[in-house]
Amino acid sequence: MNHIYSLKTRRLYLREIEYKDAGTIVEWRSKPENYQYFFNPKPITIQEHIKWFLDVYQKDLDRLDWMCFRKEEEEAIGVFGIRRRKADSTGCETEISYLLDQKAQHLGYGKEAITALQQWAVIHWNTTVFLAAVHRENESSKRFAEKLGFSLQKASGNFLIYQRFV
Repeated sequence: MNHIYSLKTRRLYLREIEYKDAGTIVEWRSKPENYQYFFNPKPITIQEHIKWFLDVYQKDLDRLDWMCFRKEEEEAIGVFGIRRRKADSTGCETEISYLLDQKAQHLGYGKEAITALQQWAVIHWNTTVFLAAVHRENESSKRFAEKLGFSLQKASGNFLIYQRFV
């Protein structure tokens, strides 16, 4: 099982996802306006998520997903992920992912959360390059990646691969 990690920023609290987060994650993940941009563009069930959480996520030492909360509230506003990719003695590539609840968008929370995760990955995984796979039709996510300092590296099927060097 992964360790339970947590981070705090000026306005946010992030902690590694837990079993109890299944309902919230499935709710966000199953909205058509969200899943249309995923690699597997379909809604998921609570059973599918729990199976993935128990059988895949908890055994994957190269992936961490984080629930994000405003410090003053207990309600989650998003889920952010990092996945360690190619790693060698000079550092590693880390892919980021993000899903922010619509009511929390355009308030700077996404940038604040991703910045904290990037700092964590640089310190703990020696990340030197960050990647983000963005669906080519997801205009807001493309703008977000660019706002974070990512630049377009290449196209791969329906996705654009953005890259940012540390």
